Amino acid sequence: MSQPASADTVSEHFDLYSLANGIYAAIATPDGGAYSNAGIVDLGDQTLIFDTFETPRAAADLRAAAEALTGRPATCVIISHSHADHVCGNQVFDPQTPIISSHGTREEMPASTGWLLELKENPAEIEAAIQEQQAALEGEKDPSKRTSLERSIQRMGYWLEGISDLELRFPNQTFSGRLAFYGSERRAEMVEV
Repeated sequence: MSQPASADTVSEHFDLYSLANGIYAAIATPDGGAYSNAGIVDLGDQTLIFDTFETPRAAADLRAAAEALTGRPATCVIISHSHADHVCGNQVFDPQTPIISSHGTREEMPASTGWLLELKENPAEIEAAIQEQQAALEGEKDPSKRTSLERSIQRMGYWLEGISDLELRFPNQTFSGRLAFYGSERRAEMVEV
């Protein structure tokens, strides 16, 4: 059974749970800027970050939580796949911190995140989409549809807030098959599927 992590790791973007000794899950909150889930693995002398959320703001909280839990900065960032909600927080980690993914994930990233560069060049598209959603919200009576529209507006607001500063950082190390990390207290293994 997972337990909530300590109070000094609180974030509006995710709830942090201890799954086992040194293993933490950062579960996205419905109204935050994470949108997907992430993980922190404390190997004893190394800290692994698994995925970095959709917004740099959420990723900054993830980085801070990892440092508070382990007492050290991230040793490396591991990316599970190329979707924006797993990679857009890469930029908040130290430029010297390796970002690791499978070969296939690295190859997919330029195509799967290219739309972000277009939004960065033309943020008016986000503003127009927010206005459209707000107009739909004003006329919507169904509570579940209203909640969906409110969350969509909030998500786009996070994008609008951070799009001008967004810097896509792609993995600078790739692997195929398996990659093992050996720490002083535990080991972790990545398996390509």
